[in-house]
Amino acid sequence: MEEKNKVPGLPEGSGEKGIAPNPSEGILVDRKQLEDIISRLGKVEEENEALKYAADKSRIEKFRQGQDKKGPNKFRLSTYNGQVIVAWRTVKDIVDKNIATGVYYEHQEYEIILQDGTKYPIVGYNKFADVQYAAQIDAEEVSRTVADESITLKLRRTDTGEELEIDAKFVN
Repeated sequence: MEEKNKVPGLPEGSGEKGIAPNPSEGILVDRKQLEDIISRLGKVEEENEALKYAADKSRIEKFRQGQDKKGPNKFRLSTYNGQVIVAWRTVKDIVDKNIATGVYYEHQEYEIILQDGTKYPIVGYNKFADVQYAAQIDAEEVSRTVADESITLKLRRTDTGEELEIDAKFVN
């Protein structure tokens, strides 16, 4: 018989005198070794699930960032009066129907917050959309912090090199 098909570690007489029937279809493994490998795999999976459950989500995110070898993520930040908009909120959103004419009308008010903490009221959605998308600057991600339900991004402006921390939901 051919010596190249001999399976190491198997006693003589396994298969046809210790020779695998067809190596391309599989390999012969001792049953005890296979059961040991399956048992160890099950223990590793249980330990992995326990670690995922007990792990701090921010540490997991930091580990995954370290695994990525691609360049930093790029973002567009909205600006107003020369400063970056770091947050906004809806102050008032009224939808009502004029009983006499049957026409619906909306009254919406927003508030934008700039990087120095200044707050500006904006009336009307069209004006708000103009403010949000009219003047934008480029930035790239420096780091990311995950805490419970929120993701905070530390970004570096590409034009000035200034670093800002912004909640991910306020980044375009």
